[in-house]
Amino acid sequence: MIMRNKLLLLLSLLVANSVFAQKEDIFFYDGFLNNKQNWNLASDANSGGEIKNGFYYYETKKKNATWYRYNPSIPSFDGNKDFVVEWSFQQIAGSEDWGTGLICFLDENGTNAFGIWLLSNGQWTFTKTGTPAFGWKTHKAVVAGNNVTNTATIKKVGNIISFIINNQQVHQIEFNPGLVKHIAFQMGSEKKIAIDYLKMAYLKSDNSQSLISADYTFEKFYDQGIMLYQKRDYEQAIITLTEAINTKPNEPGPYNFRGSAYRNKNEIDIAISDFLDATRLSPTYTNAYSNLGYAYLNKNEYDKSLTAFNK
Repeated sequence: MIMRNKLLLLLSLLVANSVFAQKEDIFFYDGFLNNKQNWNLASDANSGGEIKNGFYYYETKKKNATWYRYNPSIPSFDGNKDFVVEWSFQQIAGSEDWGTGLICFLDENGTNAFGIWLLSNGQWTFTKTGTPAFGWKTHKAVVAGNNVTNTATIKKVGNIISFIINNQQVHQIEFNPGLVKHIAFQMGSEKKIAIDYLKMAYLKSDNSQSLISADYTFEKFYDQGIMLYQKRDYEQAIITLTEAINTKPNEPGPYNFRGSAYRNKNEIDIAISDFLDATRLSPTYTNAYSNLGYAYLNKNEYDKSLTAFNK
């Protein structure tokens, strides 16, 4: 068991290496497992949204119009510090002629902003108030088409802001934005997108002893682990949920979902061990007891199964 955990830890560290190597102090993360961040899901003649299956779906319904979607609960942050803002999304449907953007607003009324935009035809651009139009440019970093994932990042180190697409830097500008008041998604005419996650973090220097916030690290891996489980990618779910457990070993939820992943891989003894850990940490965890009961049924241990079901 100890060796198994060490191997899982090694694998999970390899998967998460890029996250930790950057020394990110994550202060906001949403993987859209639910609407705990209170996104506007209202639908009208102009636009609409829903959160489903680990994605935030956002649709614009009008021709020749652009719509913003921002969440007042997302914190403002100090743009004088080094930071990163990142989102991952897919265009589900819509025109190639209208872009999809990640925008940083520096005021309340949206007249001072900068951001990065992508088109589904493989082009990109950036905008900054007071800067001449950059124009749309084709770049190999952009994955073209519908139902494909692109990750766009705005990263500031010193006075340099880098625009990054799918881990490839595509442009830099010299800019120190000061207070960033809002982060928003902007989308053009008659489009539908699925947002996988939004992340905001301060960047620590190489000699910083600061660690990533445990709360946001746990939330990130727990949310991603559940999403992988729901997609039936059980091997990756196990690796990701193990990272959540390493971050907060006294949280019962990841044990329960990891046990379910093991059970679906027919590794019943390991699944039982995880379900027992979940019930030990939360003696009233009904779902974990139910999963434990089914796992014992898989082994024809009917008395133990009945005991678990009766909890």
